[in-house]
Amino acid sequence: MIHKPTLFPEVKLIDTPVFCDDRGQLTIGFQLSAFRELTGYLGEWVQDIETHSYQGVLRGLHYQCPKAQGKCLRVTRGQIIDVVVDMRVWSPHFGRWASYELSEASPQALWIPPGFAHGYLVRSAHATVSYKLTAYRFAAFEKNLLWNDSSLNIDWQYPHSPILSARDQLAPDWQMATKYHTPEDLL
Repeated sequence: MIHKPTLFPEVKLIDTPVFCDDRGQLTIGFQLSAFRELTGYLGEWVQDIETHSYQGVLRGLHYQCPKAQGKCLRVTRGQIIDVVVDMRVWSPHFGRWASYELSEASPQALWIPPGFAHGYLVRSAHATVSYKLTAYRFAAFEKNLLWNDSSLNIDWQYPHSPILSARDQLAPDWQMATKYHTPEDLL
């Protein structure tokens, strides 16, 4: 496993090994020792989640505050545009975003450490995204950020209106979402 540089030094785009033969292929989606070496993350994993979504579905931008979650995800079917937004008030990249194209055709994992909002838009007919999480979901601490906030100006690379949950349609904008954050909130 090797990683490619990203806008945020803490976010890692990790190539996952694929082995092919006449029977098909085998992908090593996660290997703890290699992951720790690449990311420096020494904590535990508490939950795996898998989502199945249709073309045009946008999930996000989500984060948890406090009890922030780190996420390691990969696409096992289809293609997505994945977006991360730095929510850490102490960070020199606070309020900046980056996007990554992830697909089954180019098997990569994306490590998003605690302190980032995260969302993705499905570009293929269907997509399956598999996550590993560093913290449990706490409904009381779930937060979201408006996916099309004009102050962030995120390019989702999609010419149509996305399909959103009711929660994501009513998400606060950047100014409201960050109004009461303290440095300790996103650890």
